[in-house]
Amino acid sequence: MPYSIQLSPMSFTKQSGAPYTLTADFSADTLTIYFDYADSMPSDVSLPTNPIFSSVSVDKTTKNGISTGVLTLKLKKAGSFWGVVPYYNANGNLVFKFNQPAPIQKASNSYGYTLNGARITIDPGHGLGDPGAIGIGLNGIYEREINQAIADKVKAILEDLGASVHMNTSKTEKLLIVDRLNQAKAFESHLFVSIHNNSASASAHGTEAYYFNPFSQRFAKSINKQVANHLSKTDRGTKFWYYG
Repeated sequence: MPYSIQLSPMSFTKQSGAPYTLTADFSADTLTIYFDYADSMPSDVSLPTNPIFSSVSVDKTTKNGISTGVLTLKLKKAGSFWGVVPYYNANGNLVFKFNQPAPIQKASNSYGYTLNGARITIDPGHGLGDPGAIGIGLNGIYEREINQAIADKVKAILEDLGASVHMNTSKTEKLLIVDRLNQAKAFESHLFVSIHNNSASASAHGTEAYYFNPFSQRFAKSINKQVANHLSKTDRGTKFWYYG
């Protein structure tokens, strides 16, 4: 059955070199799933206890001349959405698996919290066969080496906090973007974080973060702000791009 998923409300504007950017922080409070060619929809749908949605409703409409079923889910917290994985199970039923990281718990460690239950994939940019940017001078360091060193430190910190962490295998094998994403999916990651140190003009400096899905925008913005503040660097902003 053809279907589409829509988060709302959201507003976009044209971004230089890319199709869009959000005009404001992601704050959608409704997720709607449209089922094309649906002859009928159940008259009563119950919502089990869950940490994501507060209510559910069903309806039927005509969309582009096609009979369409509509399932509407209200988020408990506007802007708090971490993705969904649709798939068909062994019985041929269409299943929507919603991503929900474990709640952050307070703790007596030096950070004041734990990440027990979180599953995170760290992706060191570039890797085997691809040095990335090259530093100035005859013995300029490769970007991939810096990316890997940062990734190793991030992995150690996250694991100390209780998270389960997968390090993509770019250090030992050549990976396309799709390979990196497939590793993250196989690990059933709540988060996928790629680390780069980009080349730029001599006048450019600071940190920036990129996101692919609109619902990742707020998280990317938060990470970038924290990194910029911690390193006392310029916050160059959060932007959409086709990196994953």
